[in-house]
Amino acid sequence: MNELKDIKAIESISIDFSAYFIFIALCILCIVVLIIFLKTRKKRLTKSQKASRYLKALDFDTYDDKTLAYNFTIYGHECLQSHYEDEFLKIIRQLEQYKYKKDIQKIDSELIEEMKDYIKVRV
Repeated sequence: MNELKDIKAIESISIDFSAYFIFIALCILCIVVLIIFLKTRKKRLTKSQKASRYLKALDFDTYDDKTLAYNFTIYGHECLQSHYEDEFLKIIRQLEQYKYKKDIQKIDSELIEEMKDYIKVRV
């Protein structure tokens, strides 16, 4: 036992992990902020999508007939799909008499129903 007197006791080594915890917390915080930013960012609408929304919100009761004819023509051309072109052009030809004259008649109820049906089904 005398030989063992020169052995010292084992010292405990303590490692400070606080820097690692702070680094991991900052990484998680950055990821959360990035996810929130990406989720709340507004998506840009195309012209076709804007025109489609406008046509679906078109109020046939409040607009006068000339404005209704012009708006349907302008926004209808923006969101026109090639396989519905014939039907759209037929409606546009019927609307021409309401667009270019100063004093116009009321738009036919049949034509208004065709326009509403076109908007509901085709847009």
